[in-house]
Amino acid sequence: MADNKKICFITYVDNEDIYKETLLYIKNLNVPEGYQIETLCIKNVESITKAYNKGIQDSDAKYKVYIHEDVFIINKNLIKNFMSIFENNNNVGMIGVLGSKTIPTSGIWNKSKHKYGKVYDNQTGKLELLQFNEIEDEYESVKAIDSLIMITQYDIPWKETIFDGHCFYDISQSLEFTKSGYKVVIPKQDEPWCIHECGATHINDENEKYRKIFLGNYSKDIFPLVSIFVEACGRISYFKTALDSVVNQTYKNIEIIVIDRSLNNECKEITKPYLKKYPNIKYYKCNIFQDTNILNTLLKLSSGEYISYISDTDIYHKDRINIMINYFLECDNVSLVTSYRELIDAEGKQLKNSDIPRKLFDKSSITKGNFMFNLILKKISDVIDEIISPLFSRKIIENIEKDIQNSKFGIYKEKQDKIIANLLTWISTIDKEKVIYISDPLSYFRVHDIRDQRKINTILHKILEHLINKNDEIKNEQYSVSIKE
Repeated sequence: MADNKKICFITYVDNEDIYKETLLYIKNLNVPEGYQIETLCIKNVESITKAYNKGIQDSDAKYKVYIHEDVFIINKNLIKNFMSIFENNNNVGMIGVLGSKTIPTSGIWNKSKHKYGKVYDNQTGKLELLQFNEIEDEYESVKAIDSLIMITQYDIPWKETIFDGHCFYDISQSLEFTKSGYKVVIPKQDEPWCIHECGATHINDENEKYRKIFLGNYSKDIFPLVSIFVEACGRISYFKTALDSVVNQTYKNIEIIVIDRSLNNECKEITKPYLKKYPNIKYYKCNIFQDTNILNTLLKLSSGEYISYISDTDIYHKDRINIMINYFLECDNVSLVTSYRELIDAEGKQLKNSDIPRKLFDKSSITKGNFMFNLILKKISDVIDEIISPLFSRKIIENIEKDIQNSKFGIYKEKQDKIIANLLTWISTIDKEKVIYISDPLSYFRVHDIRDQRKINTILHKILEHLINKNDEIKNEQYSVSIKE
């Protein structure tokens, strides 16, 4: 049975000289009356997670402080401070001094834009204050904390069979606490609680190895599902390349929905091996792209929080979804993310001539929908493909569908006009929403003989007509801000 009056400081030790200094700071802490502390120095084990699991087995303390051998606690009231949080919040399972509210798609918490906490460290070669967003209340709930110090009031085993090295075990443990129903938090620190004498840190092969392991094990727990529609029109020579570009996305939490509207079974035969190998692929033999209620059909067939589309003649960059979804995670109130699309010829080679569309922005930018209207007016021939196939928020598509059902935008009797109505409706819907434009090419638009340029020209004409009218309504709400990558 756990001893509610005991705090155990557990350290995986490689360098005993440094650890001796860590012990001096621990022994100098103010210990609340009635409590006792113990220290466990664990050496000669294969991994940090195995050392920490040994600490759980060897100590009956309710409260455990997992601390690096090079962390010096300078807040003498550390125990009183974290005990106050635990005693008043049974649902708080773990406390750290640095962490983030979001985990970027890279899996690296300190790449998040929503970091909290502070510590003194010497990563730059001299001791400096590392400080992130200030915390106004008693604590800030986060998704992940840094491993330099991790304080718990409940025992949850560390994933020693998965993370048997020195990287990503901290984010893993943060998520294990969250999955168990507990909060992971960063406390308000008037002054930093710790000094971290870590020295310069470097990304190495071990870090990359465990980053991939982390993403492989936790992507579906922390990242939203993305539905990608792959349109198969019978262009066999291109279809497999397009499908492979979706299957090989570095972002792993996706469902792939093949819509086969070809006149034979060749695409179906190509898809069969994929269906056996990948459980996240679905196949439908239908032509929803002539459906007068296409958006409603897309919503019914998909489960993703975000939705995208690719024609069988085009190709996705392997990091397309990974990069795009990160903007949804890190930026507030974004309705869609799109990117520059590079043109390729029938053989997949990059086109290099004067007909290549220019970029909307030289740098990746966040803008409002109404500002995008003006750009479309000026560069309509450059952006048609980029505005047709972005990564959408599902909520936006649901709103568009409601507008269409309510005839808010307008009624078009012909099927082709219905497609135009759908397109123009979503343009109207994002009028006042935030839009992310990525200047790097994240997809490749194939130019070939069977592209129906007449249909594209008709759509361009209708969009241009609508936007000219719409432009009269746009006031001084336009802005564009470059995004620092």
